[in-house]
Amino acid sequence: MAAVYIASDAGKYINGTTLVVDGGEWLSKPRHFPKDAVKQLSRVVEKRSRHAPVGVPQSKL
Repeated sequence: MAAVYIASDAGKYINGTTLVVDGGEWLSKPRHFPKDAVKQLSRVVEKRSRHAPVGVPQSKL
């Protein structure tokens, strides 16, 4: 149903998001990460985003 929604006119404004399609399992079994692991991961992501080129991405199509 998620694919049908995105392909329909109702989903034409959906972009840049992640839809979790697992029947709500992520709500019943959340993953808990240690605070240090989250800090380390955040630093890696921030470092990548700071060094990423700025501009409009070129399509490979």
